[in-house]
Amino acid sequence: MKPTPITYYIVESDDNTIRLIQRGIKDYGDDFKSLGVYRCHKEAHKRVLRDEPDMVFLNIEFPFFTGGEIFGKTPGKKADYIFLANVDNFIYQNIKASKYDCLLKPLAEIELKRLLKRKVEAKKLGRQLSYGHYSPASTEYKFKKLHFPTSNGYMFISPDEIMYCKADVEYTLIVTLKGSHLISKNLKYFESILNSRRFVRAHKSYLVNIDYIALYAKSEGGHLIMSDEKMVPIGRSKKPVFTQLFGV
Repeated sequence: MKPTPITYYIVESDDNTIRLIQRGIKDYGDDFKSLGVYRCHKEAHKRVLRDEPDMVFLNIEFPFFTGGEIFGKTPGKKADYIFLANVDNFIYQNIKASKYDCLLKPLAEIELKRLLKRKVEAKKLGRQLSYGHYSPASTEYKFKKLHFPTSNGYMFISPDEIMYCKADVEYTLIVTLKGSHLISKNLKYFESILNSRRFVRAHKSYLVNIDYIALYAKSEGGHLIMSDEKMVPIGRSKKPVFTQLFGV
């Protein structure tokens, strides 16, 4: 017996995002069934209460509204929420650490396909989708800044200001536009929480913000010159990443 289709809503105000989701779902034929597209979160909330869809693609941020506000207001069957977040809205890091899925805008077709394939396979195997209420895994990104404990309280650092991170055994030296800070977290921790589209591992000891790369040199095995004139080596296994990144 063929499984019933996964019913879904799209709650999003960006036409391009809506179009990309619809195009990706179209490849799965009868595995999905649309219950509607809503650009108004209030109207969508009413429909979710009425129709109880299996999935909801939900823009995490509308004017005067945060997507998470829907949680706790929908009794009955819980939907599997797929959050849609702008790359500069750091709340998506909390979502990534939870059991819910999050797609970054502009949507990457390959990421959307992976997610849809996973949902279809789970449905066919009789597995339950990620139903339930969203509970933030942490508050690392409160005020859109990273925060770290100090002897006097907490220090806040905006990811936009970080030029690069350098490993120092189990510590990491964070170099910003205004100075540097030695944090008692290893480099792998920062690699996991910083936006992978902007922060790239150049070497086993360096994680760089590509916005602050001033020069890419192929000599001496390959290295980068950052905005503060710091020379950062490029690991042998990382060269293809930067060759593709710069198109050279």
